[in-house]
Amino acid sequence: MKNLIEKLNVSQRLTVMIGLAIFASLTLAGLGVYGLSASKNSLQTVYADRLVPMADLTTIKLLMIENQLLFEKAVSHAEIGTLANKKTALVLNKERVATSIASIQKNIVTINDLWKGYMATYLTPEEVILAKNFADSREEFVAETVKPALAALTTLNYNEAFRLANLANKSFEKPSDDMTKLLQLQIDVAKVEYLAAETRYNSTRIISFVILAFAIGFLVWFGMRLKRSI
Repeated sequence: MKNLIEKLNVSQRLTVMIGLAIFASLTLAGLGVYGLSASKNSLQTVYADRLVPMADLTTIKLLMIENQLLFEKAVSHAEIGTLANKKTALVLNKERVATSIASIQKNIVTINDLWKGYMATYLTPEEVILAKNFADSREEFVAETVKPALAALTTLNYNEAFRLANLANKSFEKPSDDMTKLLQLQIDVAKVEYLAAETRYNSTRIISFVILAFAIGFLVWFGMRLKRSI
């Protein structure tokens, strides 16, 4: 290296120094742009594929709980009435039932729309399995509890509505647990993204320092050699 440098004239040595400085600057700039791009992509993943879905999934769970409360509220406002056979019995309040049914059906539409939007996002292999588990358990819950409950409310059948109200809490446990697992996965994946970004930042910082230290050291050494040769 020493003999090679001594063979270069002053102009060539200055060209080498400038070239190395430009190379080091471009490399550091490239690392900076790469780091910013990677951070942007990581943040986009956390926001679009984790934060938004987590909000939607939470809303789905809350609406399912709200439907149960609406159902129980409609049943709890039963009144003593006269049946067709002239016997007195508890009957559901038509106005409250109509309000509850309308709210439940509206919530069901919202849940379906939110779920459709969630399924359109990027899902990890594990998430696909958890999403299917929830979809299956919710479908079973709707078929065995929600639809019969709406039918009982529509016909003002207090006894059947009361039975289903007691059944709903237990039937809701499975889809609720499946949804909780999906929500936890959003947090877990977001944490993985954060750790990956932190690792990428530390690696980029170390590489930048190494390149900068090498460039400065070489330029100082090369400058001293150039100074002595003049």
